[in-house]
Amino acid sequence: MTVYANLVIGLDGSTSAEGRSAKLSSDTDRKRFHQLRERADVIFIGGETARREPYGKTPVPLVIVSNFTEIKEISENKNAVIINKDPQSALQIAIEKYGPNVLIEGGPNLLLNLIKFVDELYITIANRYGDGQIVSFDGLTREFIMEEMEKIEGEIFYRFIRER
Repeated sequence: MTVYANLVIGLDGSTSAEGRSAKLSSDTDRKRFHQLRERADVIFIGGETARREPYGKTPVPLVIVSNFTEIKEISENKNAVIINKDPQSALQIAIEKYGPNVLIEGGPNLLLNLIKFVDELYITIANRYGDGQIVSFDGLTREFIMEEMEKIEGEIFYRFIRER
């Protein structure tokens, strides 16, 4: 079983610009994002991410943890399932139902809630500023070891693994 998470962060620590992470993301970041999806049995997000980001179609099942039973923005996605439970319980259900390789693409609140279950953490530091929620890079990575770091066109791509 591998639970891994992907997050893009602006130079100011923000996780979005104009309400979407895609506004911080570059072509290189999106390419890496899609490579991570190729390993996933299931993608795991929160309700707010489902409403703000383009999840109308996904290559694998999409589990949305939400208090709502319907989210119109993902209504066209035949792979989408909403689970009305706490994030930890929903993660366990996703693993049992869809498979052991879970990619968390949710925002910072969901990720922070599930960080103790994450085995691999992928973070891109974008070369632009955002205007969304601010996260602490050190706070996110404190229980991880940096395995890889690559600089490309002003961006930094990190891969962390859980410290055992």
